[in-house]
Amino acid sequence: MQNQTDNQQTTALDAELEHYGFSLHSVCWGYREIFRKTIEDLYEKGELGSERRQVTDKFFELLKASDQSSFDHVVKEFLCALNPGTRWILSLPGIFTDVVDLGGELAQSKLYYGTLFFQTLGEGGSGIHLKKCVI
Repeated sequence: MQNQTDNQQTTALDAELEHYGFSLHSVCWGYREIFRKTIEDLYEKGELGSERRQVTDKFFELLKASDQSSFDHVVKEFLCALNPGTRWILSLPGIFTDVVDLGGELAQSKLYYGTLFFQTLGEGGSGIHLKKCVI
């Protein structure tokens, strides 16, 4: 029964990837599992999908830049940056769009800039990382 549910979920995810014209085969083989797991997790938690179309559109816009080149590393850092402490930006489409656009523009200028931007975002160095507040 669990296998059938997993197959339905995978099929739904594959349909969504196809809808956006994104294929995991466009990603370096070493990053494919990271991409798949992160995308699945974001969909399972409702962070991406039809209820958040603007965010999902922007998300896949950056992912489609993956082409088995060095840019895959930038996109991998973007995915890693979407950790539990930063995922709240997905609920604010305007901010999310600006963050993705800035990271993409930095990467187009120099891949290192985009990589460092997304690493910093994920580590909380940008000031948008939520931390537990102990009183």
